[in-house]
Amino acid sequence: MIPILDRFAKSDVARSVLHIGAGHGDALDAYVENGVDAFITLVEPNPELAANLTRKASHLANVTVIPAAVGRQAGRAPLNIYNFSELSSLRVATGALELLPGLQVVDTPKVDVLSFADVLKLHRTNESSPNLLVLDAPGEEAALLEAAIASGAIGRFQHLTVYCGQGPLFEGAASAPAIVEMLEPLFFDLHDAVPDTLGRVCLHFRSNAARAARQALEAEQDALRARLAQADDLAARHAETAEKRRLRNEELKAALGEREKELQARAAEAAEKREAADRLGARVEELERRLDEREKAWQARGVEAAAHIARIEELTAELARRDAEVAGLAETAEKRRARIEDLKASLAARDETSSGETGKLAAQTAQIDDLNGQLKEAQHQSSAAKKRLAEVEHELSSANVQRTLYERELIKLEAQMDLIRDLMALPGKAHTVNVLPVNADND
Repeated sequence: MIPILDRFAKSDVARSVLHIGAGHGDALDAYVENGVDAFITLVEPNPELAANLTRKASHLANVTVIPAAVGRQAGRAPLNIYNFSELSSLRVATGALELLPGLQVVDTPKVDVLSFADVLKLHRTNESSPNLLVLDAPGEEAALLEAAIASGAIGRFQHLTVYCGQGPLFEGAASAPAIVEMLEPLFFDLHDAVPDTLGRVCLHFRSNAARAARQALEAEQDALRARLAQADDLAARHAETAEKRRLRNEELKAALGEREKELQARAAEAAEKREAADRLGARVEELERRLDEREKAWQARGVEAAAHIARIEELTAELARRDAEVAGLAETAEKRRARIEDLKASLAARDETSSGETGKLAAQTAQIDDLNGQLKEAQHQSSAAKKRLAEVEHELSSANVQRTLYERELIKLEAQMDLIRDLMALPGKAHTVNVLPVNADND
């Protein structure tokens, strides 16, 4: 029933078998007779055939029977049981009806459906190999192979047996050439194509490790050649880069020499600027010291001028007071002169009337002379006060002139200080500052 087992040598006996679609279990006897004594998993969806398999394998501890179908998706689905039970399928027969015109469905029980990944979880492959995968699931062979290839599980099997038709026998099934084309890139070589009694063909593939290794070596060789080409290209780019860097280093060395010369020149210039700045700073300090001295002198003279102004104000007040006194004395003298005239008139009248009044008149005349002396003294004091006032006004005028000269000198010094600060803030070479001499007459 399993052609490949007839060709196994005892040293090359299958170590594990996953048989999907085990049917009546005829292959189980072949597996046991050929020495397969580990990890045999039989999958059968037909409930009656699965029960027979379970009874047949009950005394074999290394055999597992799974009563389910294997399809694209897990769940439950109707199983089309045909009058040729080996062709029972989850799919509807198409090309099989042409090969077997009498093919017909006799029952459609609902069965459990497992995915190929679920079945692999229940089956153990032998690490020492070889491992055999048998696909006798009419209509599902292409779908199961695609699932095995997509998951990478196909690499766990070294021998593969697939039952299919030369053309598609069921709806959505694949042909034998399509199966061969699907497995060829995975390094499975076709060793046998044996027809069976139902018009199908039994394809046996063997994993060609040598071809896989050779292709891997060729791919590795191509990769090494590509890497060598990349290395050569990289070496050429590195050489070009090295030459560019050498030329760049020469340029940088030349630029560095020029830069060092420029830095030396700038250092010398900076030293000159520092010396000029030191001299300028000393000059500024001297000017600031002299400015402080002059400010102190101006403050002292301001105090003196204030004292003079206060004195002038006092003298002006005193002069006003004395002017008021002189005015009062003048008024009194005028009144006395008027009184004297009156007295003279009275005296003249009295002279005529009485000579006894002569002495009294003489006394009054003496009093008048005394008042005239007081009036002259007051006039003399008024003249002296006016003279002192003129002197004070002259001193005040001189003080104002001096103050004006100080203010002009201060303006000149402030302008020089501003100029010095502006020159010190300017970049570049040191500037020589000509400070205007201070007028010695104004110190």
